[in-house]
Amino acid sequence: MSLLAIDPFAWIDAWRKTTKLFEWVTLLTSLGFSGTTSFLFTCGTALMAGQSKAFAIGSGMVSAAVMSTVVWRRSPLTKGTTIALPEKEAEVEIPTGTQVITK
Repeated sequence: MSLLAIDPFAWIDAWRKTTKLFEWVTLLTSLGFSGTTSFLFTCGTALMAGQSKAFAIGSGMVSAAVMSTVVWRRSPLTKGTTIALPEKEAEVEIPTGTQVITK
C-alpha cells in the first residue's frame, strides 16, 4: 500500500512564482519589520539614556521613517514611482550608517 505524498505548502511556492502579489506582501513585511525594529531600538535607547518620553518617541518615529524610506527606495517594485519626502528626511538618510541585509 502506498501513501499519497501531499505538500500542504506547495500553494505558497506556486503563488510566489505566478503573481506579483507575493512580492508586494514581501515589501510590506520588510517595511513593517524595518520600521518597527528601528522605532523600538531608537526609542528604547533614548529612554535608557534618560531622555524624555516625547524625545524618545520622536526619535523613534524619525528612525522608522528613514528606514522605511530606505527599504522603499531599494525595492524593484517601486522603481518609477513618485514619492514626496521632506527635505530633512533625505538629509537624515544620507549620512546615516544604514545596514541593509538581504536574504
